Amino acid sequence: MASNIGDLDLAEPDLSQIDWSVYSEYYDELCKANPAYQELLWDFSERLGYWNLPSAPEICDFGAGTGSFVLAAGKKIPDAKFHHVDFDRGMLARAHAKYRDSGLDVAIHELDIRDFASDSLKFDLSVCVNTLYSIPNHEEVLAMMRRQTKPGGMLYIVDFGRKVEVLEWAVYILRNRVKDLGLRETIRWYRQNSENLSQNRRGAKAQSEGTYWLHTPEEFEAALSMAGWEVLEIDKCYRDCCDRAVCINPP
Repeated sequence: MASNIGDLDLAEPDLSQIDWSVYSEYYDELCKANPAYQELLWDFSERLGYWNLPSAPEICDFGAGTGSFVLAAGKKIPDAKFHHVDFDRGMLARAHAKYRDSGLDVAIHELDIRDFASDSLKFDLSVCVNTLYSIPNHEEVLAMMRRQTKPGGMLYIVDFGRKVEVLEWAVYILRNRVKDLGLRETIRWYRQNSENLSQNRRGAKAQSEGTYWLHTPEEFEAALSMAGWEVLEIDKCYRDCCDRAVCINPP
């Protein structure tokens, strides 16, 4: 396995931010192959079972990408009213197809989450997974999400806080692929999805250059509190690369 990993193209990309439209073409396949991502989905789904949400709650995923967390919520709370906010048309197209195939009715808002504002829409649960780090003025986004969440409503938020070691993550993903597929099929899988590695290198480069926000759990909690959220839980997740918080908008 080590010899194959050593053959991967790990040259630095020219651009220093993720191209979300390109990433969207491969994103779901990477998530399926990533046990850490599946653990996040499982954690979110499990928590839905014991949060005291009202009947037919309004749930919004800010920066929802291809819609995996909305779909997970739909399986647990099928009578909820779902909202999906994202600006990238590639991500939105894949999310729309997944919602259509599952029969889940979701209101899709095609816009940058920084531009979301509604006096009529207020949510019982707001969700934001691995989106905030890439957005300038994250303080304003946290405040916006609180304004759009009902008093007593919840926030489930996960965010990259530490620098991603791309080679180490590649080894982790490919080792798990070998367990599932065998070496030959894993090599074929990698060749078909190698753009994932390129986009992740861009993200790591943006972290190194300070374009993307890095934080400790304490700094993340401080930012949430500054925006007015009451932090109920905070921990590390996603192989310690991310911080996860469960918050409430104080009544």
